Amino acid sequence: MRLNQARRRSKLTENDVKEIRKRYAKGGITQKELGEIYGVSTFPISTVVNRKGWKHVGEDDNDEQQTSTETPPTTIGGIKDFLANNAKVKSVTVEIDGVETKLTESSF
Repeated sequence: MRLNQARRRSKLTENDVKEIRKRYAKGGITQKELGEIYGVSTFPISTVVNRKGWKHVGEDDNDEQQTSTETPPTTIGGIKDFLANNAKVKSVTVEIDGVETKLTESSF
């Protein structure tokens, strides 16, 4: 056991955290549904998917930065949510008035 798991006698394991992040990023499942599956409330699920907790846990053993060709949303609020809810996406490059701008979650 490490960090969160040992300190708090968490119901979640590091493997659970990896799986939760993957399932949520894939889409088609809510945080509430994930909480029901793993026997926890939505709060720990939210901290996992938004990387507010369990920060030491990567997606896999070779947690490398990847380039996504997925088209992000086009509104500022949509981009902010997209970055907050997609753990593997570190930034989005958008074109505003002909100028490319790199946005990260901290841009907001």
